[in-house]
Amino acid sequence: MKKSLLLLLTGSFLTLSAFAQKPVTLRANPPIGKIIQMDMGLKTDVDGPQSIIMDMKMKMEVNPKELAEEQITLETTARSIKAQINAGMMTLDYDSEKEQTDEMGKMLAQQFASILNKTIISTMTTRGKVIDVVLPDNIGQQIDKNSFTNISTTFPETPVKIGDSWESEVESGELFAKIITTSTFKEETSEGYKIDISAKVLNEASEQIGSTLGYYLIDKESNMTKKAQLTTAVQVEDNKVITEINITNTL
Repeated sequence: MKKSLLLLLTGSFLTLSAFAQKPVTLRANPPIGKIIQMDMGLKTDVDGPQSIIMDMKMKMEVNPKELAEEQITLETTARSIKAQINAGMMTLDYDSEKEQTDEMGKMLAQQFASILNKTIISTMTTRGKVIDVVLPDNIGQQIDKNSFTNISTTFPETPVKIGDSWESEVESGELFAKIITTSTFKEETSEGYKIDISAKVLNEASEQIGSTLGYYLIDKESNMTKKAQLTTAVQVEDNKVITEINITNTL
C-alpha cells in the first residue's frame, strides 16, 4: 500500500513538473480598440552640482489602435498629472486636477499642458520591442521619451520555460548609446508571467556607465505588461542620475 501511494505521488509530481515546465511563446496581442488604464510613476533623482528630484505620477489611457504585420500601434493619453519637484531649497507641487493659483503653479501648468490630454504614439512589435515613440509637439523637457520604451519588455524569438534567459539590445540615441538587457523567465503565477530584468547602459565608447534592475509581470492572455518596476542608475558627466519607473495596467 505504501509503495503504491509513493508511486502515485511520484507520478503526480512528475506530471505537475512537466506541466510547469511547458514552454511558453510570448507574443503581445492586445485587445484592439479596448482602452487600457495605465498608472505610471516616474521619479528622477539627479545628484550633482545642481541636485534635483522630480516625482511624477500620471494616469493614462492606452488605446491599442492597430495590429498589423507583427507591429502594434498604441495611442497613450495622459488624463491627469501630479508632480513634485525639489530643487535645492525650493519645492514645487503640481496637480492637474486642481486650479493653480500661485505663479509657480501656473508656470508648471503651462509646461505640463503640452502633455496633458495629448496623444503619444508608440509602435512596438509583437515581441514587445518598442521601435518608435512620437511625442506631442512642444513637449520640451517635461518627460523623457525613453520612459515610453519601457512599457514592455522584449520577448525571445523561441518558446521559453521557467529559468530560461535571453538577451536584447536597444540603440538609445539620446542620453545613452546602447542598452543591453538580460531577461529571465522567473516564475508563473495566477497573476501572470514574471520576467526579471538586468541591463547594462553603455555610452558611445561602449563603456558601461550604468545599469537597470527590475521586473515585468506579463498578462497570460494578451502578453501585455500588467506591472513593471525598473530602477536605472547612470553616471552622466558630473551627475549621478537614478530613475525609478513603476507601471500598473488594468487589462
